[in-house]
Amino acid sequence: MNENTRLLNLRRIVIWTSSFSGGALAATLQSFRLPVALEFSGYTVLAFVLGWGIFWAYWKIFFMEREIRGMKLWRIATTALLIMAGLAGVLSPLRFVNHDQLPELFTGLITAAIALSGVVLLLLGSKWLFDQDEKENTAAPNQPAPDR
Repeated sequence: MNENTRLLNLRRIVIWTSSFSGGALAATLQSFRLPVALEFSGYTVLAFVLGWGIFWAYWKIFFMEREIRGMKLWRIATTALLIMAGLAGVLSPLRFVNHDQLPELFTGLITAAIALSGVVLLLLGSKWLFDQDEKENTAAPNQPAPDR
């Protein structure tokens, strides 16, 4: 399997799985009702199709190989819109929370955001170290590796 086929297969996996996930998220948010129940209806199917279509279109735009003037700005704008929609989807259940419990809830959300930011920084640091090590090893392939 050559590199182009692998890249094409990876793109297909990304497009189809995230489109399905986006559709499932939209359908779940549409069907959620109090007290903690899901009501399936025609609107649920419509929300699934709409969520699936939005994610599918996003990835098709993102992976477009043809460079059109303004495409970079278009990609940034659609990514920002998708992030805002994701945040709205995650935070929408807060409308069902009592106002007395909101400060505690926001404290937990902020703590989780800080913890996830720490994990992201650790992963980026690891990537940087691996990239630096790979760069050192490929720069001088005929020399013996130094003792560490």
